[in-house]
Amino acid sequence: MAGVEQSDLLKSEDNSLAARIKREADVLLLGAATGYLEAANDRFSNHKIQTASELGISAAVSYGLVRATHSGAPVRYAMAVTGAALTFSFVKNVLFDMSDSFSQLKEVVTDSWESGNKLDSNKTKVANLVGPFLFDTTLALSGGMAGGRLASKHLSERSLLSSMEEKYGQQIRESVYTAQSSPINDRRFYGSAYAVQNDKLATAFHVVKDDPTRPWTLLQSNEKLHVNVLAAHPYFDLALFKTTSGGKLSPLPLATLPERSTTVGVIVGSPGGLGISMKPANFREGVFPYGVQYNTVNGRESVNSIVTAVHGGSGRPGMSGGPAMSATGEVIGTLSTIYPAGKLFGAGTLSVSSQALSSLLKLVEKSQNSKVNFSTKEAAAKLKLTETAVINKLRDAKLPGFLVPEKNARWEWRVILD
Repeated sequence: MAGVEQSDLLKSEDNSLAARIKREADVLLLGAATGYLEAANDRFSNHKIQTASELGISAAVSYGLVRATHSGAPVRYAMAVTGAALTFSFVKNVLFDMSDSFSQLKEVVTDSWESGNKLDSNKTKVANLVGPFLFDTTLALSGGMAGGRLASKHLSERSLLSSMEEKYGQQIRESVYTAQSSPINDRRFYGSAYAVQNDKLATAFHVVKDDPTRPWTLLQSNEKLHVNVLAAHPYFDLALFKTTSGGKLSPLPLATLPERSTTVGVIVGSPGGLGISMKPANFREGVFPYGVQYNTVNGRESVNSIVTAVHGGSGRPGMSGGPAMSATGEVIGTLSTIYPAGKLFGAGTLSVSSQALSSLLKLVEKSQNSKVNFSTKEAAAKLKLTETAVINKLRDAKLPGFLVPEKNARWEWRVILD
């Protein structure tokens, strides 16, 4: 009776073509997936050094191939590295035990095709044979892709710097300066500045904020300019120098970055006051919060603003006030803040959009007409506001105006009313 029942069960098993294919897929795919996860868990839990070493080696080989051939095709070389790793993995996991491995795989495929009685044990065999091989492949591919992409990025940056140097290097060297303050108690302050008009240069407000009456010297390899602070606006972290040395400067052209667009270029400045250098950047536009304190004839003031800026490039202290330039040689921003990782854009340098600088230059030009240039007290009377209200509007860039140097290392607001 039992024999009859077993025979009936065997006869009732579905051995149609569709059922056989389903069994094969179940054994091979699920077995391989299970083995992959087990191999990954084993590697990361028990063989961390080996795993990290193999990942690093595949990345280094791919990086070296891309850099050595000056090719911007990281995927191609990542695949080449992966192919080599696959060969190694195949030899390590299969060929060294060829007869046993192939016989087991053949047995699994044959047995699953004929019957589903050993599905679980067959999945385990596939997991043990295929899982480590697949994990090694993924490891090599990941490292190869990472190394290739990093090398491609470095090649692109080198190419960009070479192109910018060839096209605009001379112009940059003639227009960008190391800004050095006059000594006070044997201490100097450093920043960067660049020419924007025949007698004016732009820099960052925070570079000059502590003493606007202090003379500054601008240095190039073969030139020294003496300048004074002309005007500034704390909301945009911008300030202007005016040369007292005579002669015409070589202004850089100003442009604006289209909204929500990206562009490549360079940031230029004098890190540590040690001379002008260019660093590659991939710019994108956005806004960022900025805060600063400074002294005015009316007392201590502070500004907390959210300004339009371009983000990109790895700046260094001393580069503040230098230009952010597109690949077409136009200034799209003035270097302001080195931002740490994890805030807004991630690590990088934020440069106030050149649109704000253009507006400041226009206001300074208008101020030459005494009929539109007012003190805060005069503007308050004209606008029928309190002087405090006028100052608040100026500080928040809601009223046209700017700061000018006043005696005793202080600033004074000027209001421009047409």
